[in-house]
Amino acid sequence: MSEFKLELIVEKNYIGSPKEQVMNEVNRFKEDYFFNHRRRLSKSTGEDVFKLMDLFKDLEDTRFWGVLSRIDGSGNYVNPDPIEKREEKRNWTKENFEHHELNKLLNIVFNQALLMPLKTAWPGNKRGHGILYEELVDKKDSIFYGVVDERLHKLLNNGRFWEELITLSPSTNSGMSYLIVEDVLLNNFNELDIDFAPKGFEIFYRNSGGQERSFDINHMSNKSIHNYYLFMNKLNENKKRLRIKGEDMEHLVKPYIEAVIDTDDDGIPKFKDFKNRLINPFILSYILNSEPVKEEIAEQLRLNVEYDSINIEHVVDVLDILPNRDEIFNKMLKETHNLSQALTYIIKGCEKRGYSFKHILTKDERAEYSHTF
Repeated sequence: MSEFKLELIVEKNYIGSPKEQVMNEVNRFKEDYFFNHRRRLSKSTGEDVFKLMDLFKDLEDTRFWGVLSRIDGSGNYVNPDPIEKREEKRNWTKENFEHHELNKLLNIVFNQALLMPLKTAWPGNKRGHGILYEELVDKKDSIFYGVVDERLHKLLNNGRFWEELITLSPSTNSGMSYLIVEDVLLNNFNELDIDFAPKGFEIFYRNSGGQERSFDINHMSNKSIHNYYLFMNKLNENKKRLRIKGEDMEHLVKPYIEAVIDTDDDGIPKFKDFKNRLINPFILSYILNSEPVKEEIAEQLRLNVEYDSINIEHVVDVLDILPNRDEIFNKMLKETHNLSQALTYIIKGCEKRGYSFKHILTKDERAEYSHTF
Protein backbone atom coordinates (compact mmCIF):
# COMPACT_ATOMS: atom_id res chain seq x y z
CA MET A 1 0.00 0.00 0.00
CA SER A 2 1.39 3.38 -0.99
CA GLU A 3 1.38 6.55 1.09
CA PHE A 4 0.44 8.40 -2.09
CA LYS A 5 -3.04 8.61 -3.60
CA LEU A 6 -4.13 9.09 -7.22
CA GLU A 7 -7.27 10.90 -8.36
CA LEU A 8 -8.55 11.21 -11.91
CA ILE A 9 -9.52 14.71 -12.96
CA VAL A 10 -12.22 13.35 -15.28
CA GLU A 11 -14.04 12.03 -12.20
CA LYS A 12 -14.15 15.42 -10.48
CA ASN A 13 -16.84 18.08 -10.94
CA TYR A 14 -14.70 20.91 -12.24
CA ILE A 15 -15.93 23.78 -14.38
CA GLY A 16 -14.28 23.56 -17.77
CA SER A 17 -12.64 20.70 -19.59
CA PRO A 18 -10.38 18.18 -17.81
CA LYS A 19 -7.52 19.18 -20.12
CA GLU A 20 -7.85 22.82 -19.08
CA GLN A 21 -8.07 21.79 -15.45
CA VAL A 22 -4.86 19.79 -15.43
CA MET A 23 -2.98 22.72 -16.95
CA ASN A 24 -4.52 25.09 -14.38
CA GLU A 25 -3.22 22.79 -11.68
CA VAL A 26 0.27 22.96 -13.20
CA ASN A 27 0.24 26.74 -12.90
CA ARG A 28 -1.11 26.73 -9.35
CA PHE A 29 1.37 24.10 -8.23
CA LYS A 30 4.31 26.01 -9.68
CA GLU A 31 3.22 29.29 -8.06
CA ASP A 32 2.64 27.65 -4.68
CA TYR A 33 5.90 25.74 -4.78
CA PHE A 34 8.16 28.70 -5.49
CA PHE A 35 6.30 30.87 -2.98
CA ASN A 36 6.49 28.29 -0.19
CA HIS A 37 10.16 27.51 -0.85
CA ARG A 38 11.35 31.04 -1.59
CA ARG A 39 13.57 31.32 1.48
CA ARG A 40 15.18 27.90 1.03
CA LEU A 41 15.72 28.43 -2.69
CA SER A 42 17.37 31.79 -2.09
CA LYS A 43 20.09 29.89 -0.26
CA SER A 44 20.20 26.86 -2.61
CA THR A 45 22.94 26.11 -5.08
CA GLY A 46 22.47 27.16 -8.66
CA GLU A 47 22.41 23.49 -9.64
CA ASP A 48 19.30 22.82 -7.55
CA VAL A 49 17.49 25.81 -9.00
CA PHE A 50 18.37 24.79 -12.55
CA LYS A 51 17.11 21.24 -11.89
CA LEU A 52 13.85 22.62 -10.57
CA MET A 53 13.44 24.93 -13.53
CA ASP A 54 14.01 22.02 -15.92
CA LEU A 55 11.47 19.94 -14.01
CA PHE A 56 8.81 22.64 -14.15
CA LYS A 57 9.55 23.23 -17.83
CA ASP A 58 8.79 19.55 -18.45
CA LEU A 59 5.64 19.88 -16.37
CA GLU A 60 4.44 22.92 -18.32
CA ASP A 61 5.21 21.16 -21.62
CA THR A 62 3.32 18.05 -20.39
CA ARG A 63 6.49 15.95 -20.68
CA PHE A 64 5.18 13.80 -17.84
CA TRP A 65 7.70 11.02 -18.46
CA GLY A 66 10.51 13.53 -18.07
CA VAL A 67 9.13 14.66 -14.71
CA LEU A 68 8.85 11.07 -13.47
CA SER A 69 12.42 10.41 -14.57
CA ARG A 70 13.70 13.52 -12.72
CA ILE A 71 12.02 12.70 -9.41
CA ASP A 72 12.08 8.89 -9.40
CA GLY A 73 14.57 7.67 -12.03
CA SER A 74 13.59 6.23 -15.39
CA GLY A 75 12.13 2.74 -15.63
CA ASN A 76 12.06 2.76 -19.43
CA TYR A 77 12.09 -0.84 -20.67
CA VAL A 78 14.76 -0.22 -23.30
CA ASN A 79 17.01 2.30 -21.54
CA PRO A 80 16.33 2.47 -17.77
CA ASP A 81 18.38 4.45 -15.27
CA PRO A 82 20.82 2.32 -13.25
CA ILE A 83 19.80 1.76 -9.62
CA GLU A 84 22.50 4.16 -8.41
CA LYS A 85 21.17 6.92 -10.67
CA ARG A 86 17.62 6.33 -9.48
CA GLU A 87 18.69 6.62 -5.84
CA GLU A 88 20.59 9.82 -6.58
CA LYS A 89 17.46 11.36 -8.16
CA ARG A 90 15.24 10.21 -5.29
CA ASN A 91 17.54 11.73 -2.71
CA TRP A 92 17.36 15.04 -4.57
CA THR A 93 13.57 14.73 -4.67
CA LYS A 94 13.32 14.19 -0.91
CA GLU A 95 15.47 17.27 -0.32
CA ASN A 96 13.30 19.49 -2.52
CA PHE A 97 9.71 18.29 -2.14
CA GLU A 98 7.41 17.69 0.81
CA HIS A 99 5.24 14.57 0.75
CA HIS A 100 2.04 16.48 -0.09
CA GLU A 101 3.86 18.27 -2.91
CA LEU A 102 5.06 14.98 -4.37
CA ASN A 103 1.53 13.64 -4.19
CA LYS A 104 0.26 16.69 -6.07
CA LEU A 105 3.03 16.43 -8.64
CA LEU A 106 2.31 12.72 -9.16
CA ASN A 107 -1.38 13.43 -9.73
CA ILE A 108 -0.60 16.13 -12.27
CA VAL A 109 1.71 13.93 -14.36
CA PHE A 110 -0.64 10.93 -14.09
CA ASN A 111 -3.54 12.99 -15.46
CA GLN A 112 -1.34 14.59 -18.11
CA ALA A 113 -0.41 11.13 -19.39
CA LEU A 114 -4.07 10.13 -19.73
CA LEU A 115 -5.51 13.41 -21.00
CA MET A 116 -2.66 14.69 -23.19
CA PRO A 117 -3.74 18.33 -22.81
CA LEU A 118 -1.03 19.62 -25.15
CA LYS A 119 0.58 18.28 -28.29
CA THR A 120 3.82 16.88 -27.01
CA ALA A 121 6.68 14.73 -28.24
CA TRP A 122 7.15 10.99 -28.58
CA PRO A 123 6.79 8.77 -26.62
CA GLY A 124 4.35 10.74 -24.46
CA ASN A 125 2.01 11.47 -27.36
CA LYS A 126 1.66 7.76 -28.12
CA ARG A 127 2.21 5.75 -24.94
CA GLY A 128 0.70 7.55 -21.95
CA HIS A 129 -0.83 4.47 -20.32
CA GLY A 130 2.22 2.36 -21.11
CA ILE A 131 4.71 4.84 -19.64
CA LEU A 132 2.70 5.05 -16.43
CA TYR A 133 2.69 1.25 -16.25
CA GLU A 134 6.47 1.15 -16.77
CA GLU A 135 7.17 3.76 -14.13
CA LEU A 136 4.56 3.03 -11.47
CA VAL A 137 3.81 -0.70 -11.78
CA ASP A 138 6.76 -2.52 -13.31
CA LYS A 139 9.38 -0.36 -11.58
CA LYS A 140 9.19 -2.15 -8.24
CA ASP A 141 11.65 0.16 -6.48
CA SER A 142 9.67 3.31 -7.32
CA ILE A 143 8.94 5.67 -4.44
CA PHE A 144 5.36 5.60 -5.77
CA TYR A 145 5.11 1.81 -6.00
CA GLY A 146 1.69 0.58 -4.88
CA VAL A 147 -0.12 3.81 -5.75
CA VAL A 148 -1.81 2.13 -8.74
CA ASP A 149 -4.81 0.29 -7.31
CA GLU A 150 -6.79 -2.49 -9.02
CA ARG A 151 -9.07 -0.08 -10.85
CA LEU A 152 -6.23 2.01 -12.25
CA HIS A 153 -4.20 -1.12 -12.99
CA LYS A 154 -7.04 -2.26 -15.24
CA LEU A 155 -7.24 1.17 -16.87
CA LEU A 156 -3.50 1.21 -17.65
CA ASN A 157 -3.55 -2.33 -19.05
CA ASN A 158 -6.41 -1.52 -21.41
CA GLY A 159 -4.77 1.68 -22.52
CA ARG A 160 -1.33 0.22 -23.16
CA PHE A 161 -2.83 -2.70 -25.11
CA TRP A 162 -4.45 -0.33 -27.63
CA GLU A 163 -1.45 2.02 -27.67
CA GLU A 164 0.93 -0.72 -28.79
CA LEU A 165 -1.17 -2.46 -31.47
CA ILE A 166 -0.16 -0.19 -34.34
CA THR A 167 3.56 -0.67 -33.55
CA LEU A 168 3.44 -4.47 -33.47
CA SER A 169 6.37 -5.00 -35.83
CA PRO A 170 9.80 -6.60 -35.29
CA SER A 171 11.44 -3.52 -36.80
CA THR A 172 9.70 -0.96 -34.55
CA ASN A 173 10.90 0.10 -31.09
CA SER A 174 13.15 -2.97 -30.76
CA GLY A 175 10.04 -5.16 -30.85
CA MET A 176 9.02 -3.96 -27.36
CA SER A 177 5.38 -3.71 -28.40
CA TYR A 178 5.20 -7.52 -28.57
CA LEU A 179 6.36 -7.87 -24.97
CA ILE A 180 3.82 -5.33 -23.79
CA VAL A 181 0.83 -6.68 -25.73
CA GLU A 182 1.69 -10.26 -24.76
CA ASP A 183 1.99 -9.25 -21.11
CA VAL A 184 -1.56 -7.92 -21.29
CA LEU A 185 -2.90 -10.94 -23.20
CA LEU A 186 -1.16 -13.57 -21.06
CA ASN A 187 -0.77 -12.07 -17.60
CA ASN A 188 -3.56 -9.49 -17.41
CA PHE A 189 -6.14 -10.90 -19.81
CA ASN A 190 -8.91 -10.80 -17.19
CA GLU A 191 -8.53 -6.99 -17.11
CA LEU A 192 -8.96 -6.50 -20.85
CA ASP A 193 -12.35 -4.81 -21.10
CA ILE A 194 -14.45 -4.52 -24.24
CA ASP A 195 -16.14 -1.43 -22.79
CA PHE A 196 -12.81 0.37 -23.15
CA ALA A 197 -12.79 -0.40 -26.89
CA PRO A 198 -14.39 2.87 -28.13
CA LYS A 199 -11.60 4.75 -26.36
CA GLY A 200 -9.21 2.07 -27.54
CA PHE A 201 -10.02 2.68 -31.19
CA GLU A 202 -9.52 6.41 -30.64
CA ILE A 203 -6.03 5.62 -29.34
CA PHE A 204 -5.39 3.19 -32.20
CA TYR A 205 -6.35 5.72 -34.87
CA ARG A 206 -4.47 8.53 -33.14
CA ASN A 207 -1.30 6.46 -32.94
CA SER A 208 -1.56 5.39 -36.57
CA GLY A 209 -1.07 9.02 -37.54
CA GLY A 210 -2.95 8.62 -40.80
CA GLN A 211 -0.60 5.86 -41.93
CA GLU A 212 -1.60 2.34 -42.97
CA ARG A 213 -3.47 0.78 -40.06
CA SER A 214 -1.88 -2.65 -40.17
CA PHE A 215 0.15 -4.60 -37.65
CA ASP A 216 1.69 -8.04 -37.28
CA ILE A 217 0.78 -10.49 -34.50
CA ASN A 218 2.56 -13.44 -36.15
CA HIS A 219 5.52 -13.09 -33.80
CA MET A 220 3.39 -13.59 -30.69
CA SER A 221 2.86 -16.97 -29.06
CA ASN A 222 -0.13 -19.08 -30.10
CA LYS A 223 -1.65 -18.63 -26.63
CA SER A 224 -1.43 -14.85 -26.95
CA ILE A 225 -2.99 -14.95 -30.42
CA HIS A 226 -5.79 -17.19 -29.15
CA ASN A 227 -6.54 -14.77 -26.30
CA TYR A 228 -6.45 -11.94 -28.84
CA TYR A 229 -9.11 -13.86 -30.80
CA LEU A 230 -11.24 -14.38 -27.67
CA PHE A 231 -11.16 -10.65 -26.92
CA MET A 232 -11.87 -9.77 -30.55
CA ASN A 233 -14.78 -12.23 -30.73
CA LYS A 234 -16.37 -10.81 -27.59
CA LEU A 235 -15.89 -7.33 -28.98
CA ASN A 236 -17.57 -8.32 -32.24
CA GLU A 237 -20.54 -9.75 -30.36
CA ASN A 238 -21.02 -6.41 -28.60
CA LYS A 239 -20.08 -4.04 -31.40
CA LYS A 240 -23.62 -2.74 -31.86
CA ARG A 241 -23.92 -1.78 -28.20
CA LEU A 242 -20.45 -0.23 -28.25
CA ARG A 243 -21.13 1.51 -31.60
CA ILE A 244 -18.10 -0.08 -33.21
CA LYS A 245 -18.23 -0.29 -36.99
CA GLY A 246 -17.35 -3.23 -39.19
CA GLU A 247 -14.51 -1.16 -40.66
CA ASP A 248 -13.07 -0.83 -37.16
CA MET A 249 -13.17 -4.58 -36.61
CA GLU A 250 -11.49 -5.21 -39.97
CA HIS A 251 -8.29 -3.67 -38.61
CA LEU A 252 -8.26 -6.29 -35.85
CA VAL A 253 -9.41 -9.24 -37.95
CA LYS A 254 -6.81 -8.92 -40.73
CA PRO A 255 -3.72 -9.51 -38.53
CA TYR A 256 -5.43 -12.49 -36.90
CA ILE A 257 -6.19 -14.17 -40.23
CA GLU A 258 -2.65 -13.49 -41.38
CA ALA A 259 -1.35 -15.25 -38.25
CA VAL A 260 -3.75 -18.18 -38.70
CA ILE A 261 -2.57 -18.89 -42.27
CA ASP A 262 1.10 -18.37 -41.37
CA THR A 263 3.66 -21.20 -41.53
CA ASP A 264 7.17 -21.75 -40.24
CA ASP A 265 10.28 -22.04 -42.44
CA ASP A 266 9.46 -25.68 -43.17
CA GLY A 267 5.94 -24.93 -44.34
CA ILE A 268 4.33 -26.21 -41.11
CA PRO A 269 1.19 -24.21 -40.22
CA LYS A 270 1.49 -22.05 -37.12
CA PHE A 271 -1.89 -23.37 -36.01
CA LYS A 272 -2.72 -27.03 -36.51
CA ASP A 273 -6.42 -26.12 -36.34
CA PHE A 274 -6.12 -23.33 -38.90
CA LYS A 275 -9.03 -24.70 -40.93
CA ASN A 276 -11.43 -24.55 -37.99
CA ARG A 277 -10.20 -21.07 -37.14
CA LEU A 278 -10.87 -19.84 -40.69
CA ILE A 279 -14.39 -21.24 -40.87
CA ASN A 280 -15.31 -19.98 -37.40
CA PRO A 281 -18.59 -18.08 -38.00
CA PHE A 282 -17.18 -14.77 -36.71
CA ILE A 283 -14.02 -14.91 -38.84
CA LEU A 284 -15.79 -16.40 -41.84
CA SER A 285 -18.29 -13.53 -41.92
CA TYR A 286 -15.39 -11.12 -42.57
CA ILE A 287 -13.75 -13.46 -45.08
CA LEU A 288 -16.99 -13.54 -47.06
CA ASN A 289 -18.10 -9.92 -46.71
CA SER A 290 -15.08 -7.69 -46.13
CA GLU A 291 -13.11 -6.55 -49.17
CA PRO A 292 -10.05 -5.50 -47.10
CA VAL A 293 -10.01 -8.94 -45.44
CA LYS A 294 -10.34 -10.74 -48.79
CA GLU A 295 -7.49 -8.67 -50.20
CA GLU A 296 -5.34 -9.39 -47.15
CA ILE A 297 -5.82 -13.15 -47.55
CA ALA A 298 -5.11 -12.99 -51.26
CA GLU A 299 -1.97 -10.95 -50.63
CA GLN A 300 -0.62 -13.31 -47.98
CA LEU A 301 -1.25 -16.36 -50.14
CA ARG A 302 0.30 -14.63 -53.15
CA LEU A 303 3.47 -13.88 -51.18
CA ASN A 304 3.66 -17.52 -50.16
CA VAL A 305 3.37 -18.60 -53.78
CA GLU A 306 5.82 -16.11 -55.25
CA TYR A 307 8.52 -16.15 -52.61
CA ASP A 308 8.22 -19.44 -50.73
CA SER A 309 7.22 -22.35 -52.94
CA ILE A 310 7.57 -24.78 -50.02
CA ASN A 311 4.21 -23.48 -48.77
CA ILE A 312 2.23 -24.27 -51.92
CA GLU A 313 0.36 -27.21 -50.43
CA HIS A 314 -0.58 -25.07 -47.43
CA VAL A 315 -1.80 -22.33 -49.77
CA VAL A 316 -3.97 -24.89 -51.52
CA ASP A 317 -5.32 -26.16 -48.20
CA VAL A 318 -6.25 -22.63 -47.18
CA LEU A 319 -7.97 -21.94 -50.49
CA ASP A 320 -9.81 -25.24 -50.37
CA ILE A 321 -11.43 -24.47 -47.01
CA LEU A 322 -12.74 -21.06 -48.08
CA PRO A 323 -16.29 -20.93 -49.49
CA ASN A 324 -15.22 -17.97 -51.66
CA ARG A 325 -12.01 -19.66 -52.83
CA ASP A 326 -12.59 -18.68 -56.45
CA GLU A 327 -12.85 -15.01 -55.56
CA ILE A 328 -9.71 -15.12 -53.39
CA PHE A 329 -7.80 -17.02 -56.08
CA ASN A 330 -8.82 -14.48 -58.68
CA LYS A 331 -7.55 -11.64 -56.49
CA MET A 332 -4.26 -13.50 -56.14
CA LEU A 333 -3.84 -13.74 -59.89
CA LYS A 334 -4.50 -10.04 -60.44
CA GLU A 335 -1.61 -9.06 -58.16
CA THR A 336 0.80 -11.84 -59.10
CA HIS A 337 4.05 -10.59 -60.61
CA ASN A 338 5.04 -13.88 -62.27
CA LEU A 339 1.74 -15.32 -63.39
CA SER A 340 3.19 -18.27 -65.25
CA GLN A 341 5.19 -19.42 -62.23
CA ALA A 342 2.29 -18.83 -59.87
CA LEU A 343 -0.08 -20.85 -62.03
CA THR A 344 2.46 -23.62 -62.36
CA TYR A 345 2.78 -23.90 -58.59
CA ILE A 346 -0.84 -23.36 -57.63
CA ILE A 347 -2.70 -25.34 -60.24
CA LYS A 348 -0.51 -28.40 -59.91
CA GLY A 349 -0.78 -28.13 -56.16
CA CYS A 350 -4.54 -27.83 -56.39
CA GLU A 351 -4.90 -30.81 -58.63
CA LYS A 352 -2.89 -32.88 -56.14
CA ARG A 353 -5.65 -32.01 -53.68
CA GLY A 354 -8.35 -32.84 -56.22
CA TYR A 355 -9.50 -29.30 -56.91
CA SER A 356 -9.07 -27.28 -60.08
CA PHE A 357 -9.09 -23.51 -60.56
CA LYS A 358 -8.83 -23.72 -64.35
CA HIS A 359 -12.42 -22.54 -64.79
CA ILE A 360 -11.44 -19.14 -63.35
CA LEU A 361 -9.04 -18.40 -66.19
CA THR A 362 -10.13 -16.71 -69.39
CA LYS A 363 -9.97 -18.64 -72.66
CA ASP A 364 -6.77 -16.83 -73.65
CA GLU A 365 -5.16 -17.49 -70.26
CA ARG A 366 -6.01 -21.19 -70.48
CA ALA A 367 -4.39 -21.34 -73.91
CA GLU A 368 -1.30 -19.40 -72.78
CA TYR A 369 -0.75 -21.43 -69.65
CA SER A 370 -2.08 -24.80 -70.85
CA HIS A 371 1.40 -26.30 -70.25
CA THR A 372 0.82 -25.97 -66.52
CA PHE A 373 -2.32 -28.09 -66.49
